[in-house]
Amino acid sequence: ASQINPHFLFNTIETIRMKSLASGDKDVSKMLRLLAQLLRYNLSVKGKPVPLSEEIEAINNYLTIQHMRFGDRIEYSINSNFDMEKYEILPLLIQPIVENSFNHGLEDREKGGTITINLEWEKCQIGELISIKVKDNGQGIPEEKLKEISYNLENNLETSKNNSEVSIGLGNVNSRIKLYYKNGSGIEINSSVGQGTEVCLKLYM
Repeated sequence: ASQINPHFLFNTIETIRMKSLASGDKDVSKMLRLLAQLLRYNLSVKGKPVPLSEEIEAINNYLTIQHMRFGDRIEYSINSNFDMEKYEILPLLIQPIVENSFNHGLEDREKGGTITINLEWEKCQIGELISIKVKDNGQGIPEEKLKEISYNLENNLETSKNNSEVSIGLGNVNSRIKLYYKNGSGIEINSSVGQGTEVCLKLYM
């Protein structure tokens, strides 16, 4: 597929941003600035590890845009118990999880949707463990479907054709984690219908 030239894209976004600023629309200007930063990050990462703080900044930009689009329907928070500058992570591991939370869990909510991202570091027998938990209070995943997704993740299987893009995105992230990080690393999912979903990325380093 032919791709649009990134320079054209960024120059156009910047032109629209300056016009919106000139007409006094600060919200539109801010959304365009965040969108440009998010696109620039996604286009610049090439699969090599990046500082965790940069990955989280990109997630923050994405969630800020969604909050500006949907107002009080969506609230979010990002919490960490360690200095994210000191650690590197494979890029674009967290973003698909957050997008899933949003697209499949929260988009239909009229109000009160929340996404919480908790990052925790701990020392363990084989080195260090970073856990990244993405939790939403959305519609949750039915038990049978959750079992199938979890089974496929555990056994590194391709997801069946009738499964949604939720599990395809998770499978891709899970494979990358298992290839790069130490044994025991991967994705765990807890979910119940009507209560929401928590996806945990466990990265043994």
